[in-house]
Amino acid sequence: MQALNCLKDESYMNTEIDNKEKDYLAEATKKAFQGKPMSDKSIDNAFSIYREKKAQTGEGIPENKQAVLALSKSVMKCNIFRKRRRRRIVRISLSSTFAAFAVIILICILSLRTPTKPNEPSWKSSLTIAHVDYTSLDEEESVSIQQINQDYKAEFYWLDNMEKTNTSFFYYKKELILIEESYLYNNIPCTLYIMNNNTIISGLKIDFIVENDYYLNSNGIFIYIKKQNTFHQCVFNSNYKYFLIIDSIDSTIVEPILSSINKN
Repeated sequence: MQALNCLKDESYMNTEIDNKEKDYLAEATKKAFQGKPMSDKSIDNAFSIYREKKAQTGEGIPENKQAVLALSKSVMKCNIFRKRRRRRIVRISLSSTFAAFAVIILICILSLRTPTKPNEPSWKSSLTIAHVDYTSLDEEESVSIQQINQDYKAEFYWLDNMEKTNTSFFYYKKELILIEESYLYNNIPCTLYIMNNNTIISGLKIDFIVENDYYLNSNGIFIYIKKQNTFHQCVFNSNYKYFLIIDSIDSTIVEPILSSINKN
């Protein structure tokens, strides 16, 4: 069909070639490419087909000179068209291949940068690692840690049997960095901080190295205790690092508070 159009669109097809001759030329041009990709012998094939067709109809030779010229130009034009089309297809195919290859590389890079554990609950990777100042964080009030555990099947630790006064999420550049929950124990303020094990937040009154006493609570949590000038700092690890600040130097209240640490 393309070969036929190549011939019919030619401006050099003048009135000296009658309609029957044009049909012969169109058929010869079309058949010259049948069953073959592109051939340097296309013109020879076209002439052979053209002459065979004239012989079958009894018209024979002499050949119409204008028809011979038109046939040559028609086949050459179709050959050029086919070559251009082939180059375009190859170019598009190569572009698609490179694009697909680039996407695969990008996926591999991202998977290396952000490794995932297929069966790990999402709450275990909810707190982003950061080295920031406490004052640079954006605070957002939240439901209690206990409610978060119930709603999302999480297992964050919190202080049971105590009066909860506030729960907040802290964000840095829209990434969750810190969970903070405040309590009262016999009117003594206590604050629980939860962050990634590798996170450092300056501006909090907590130490990352605890060298003093330790306590094993009823849930089997091993807790380090450090007495400061005006408060107790308690630290333990379980998926995340937990800091509990008890605003009192009264050591007798530490054990009952730590015994209330729970995740149910």
